[in-house]
Amino acid sequence: MKAIRVIWLPGSITAEQRYHAAKALFESGLADWETARRAASRTPGILAASDDLGKIDEIVRRLREVEIYPQVTERDESVETRQPPASHPEVSLSEPLPERLEGRRGPIPNVQAANDRESAEAAARSAHDVVARVDAAFAGLVGVVEALPAERPLHFMAVRLIAVESYGHFFEHEPELDAALPTTREALLARLDESWALFRGAIRERGRAGLMDATPSGWSYRDLCAHAANWMQHAVREIESGEIAKWDRGTILAENDRAVAAHRLVGPEAMLGELDASFARLRDVVGSLHEERLADDRIRAVIGYYSYLHWEDEHGGELALPL
Repeated sequence: MKAIRVIWLPGSITAEQRYHAAKALFESGLADWETARRAASRTPGILAASDDLGKIDEIVRRLREVEIYPQVTERDESVETRQPPASHPEVSLSEPLPERLEGRRGPIPNVQAANDRESAEAAARSAHDVVARVDAAFAGLVGVVEALPAERPLHFMAVRLIAVESYGHFFEHEPELDAALPTTREALLARLDESWALFRGAIRERGRAGLMDATPSGWSYRDLCAHAANWMQHAVREIESGEIAKWDRGTILAENDRAVAAHRLVGPEAMLGELDASFARLRDVVGSLHEERLADDRIRAVIGYYSYLHWEDEHGGELALPL
């Protein structure tokens, strides 16, 4: 991979201050990325049309153009030469970047031509491939930014390239994604029912005796049912109380372990009864929501992430759901 010779430009603030300013600017956009990414994941239908695949692929294209690996400079031979992170081998070198790192605009790419190409190629990609490309591209960008040296400043032209071609760009597509999300009571109930029919049907096919068989992840199917029922129960509590819990990876894993352990002595028939009752209760709660509560993005996120998105995204593979 071609190295980048960086000319670090002195400024009125220290290198560390400029670095942290750039990091803060990037991190402030992570929430915008998560919003757009969640919207796409909550909307399988939007990935069915080639035009929309092209729009999401165009986001990927822009993300993949961003690569920042500061190398040894002519002005400071003590700077350590950094190599691209091995975990992100597909992040490609952008033509404008070397110029931006030196404070120059450089050549202007033909954005429309690139967008047209991505739209045309998107027709041959599956929805799964498109989402996987988005996630891989963004992970690569995060890895690149995290690799920036704190002891050296990054020129604002390079910071601007990252901002404009990542979280600053996501704003353009939020209205399109938002328009495709279920926001009414009827749409949410229909989405719940559709996904539940697939999820519950996959469980039913295994029969009561099959609930004790191991899943590909190592749980039993009874454990999976306990896990799914537990998150629907959490959804009901959070929606009714209005107190939306703040989960992280550690607390989610701990809660998963707790729920499975709590159902170790529960038989298959009782477990299926609890699963069905949990869904019925969640559906009743969603059906009783007033418009002002349905307008709350947090409430709609809880409904999706604790139920249908959970079944499809996390367990769709091991249940072979026909999504």
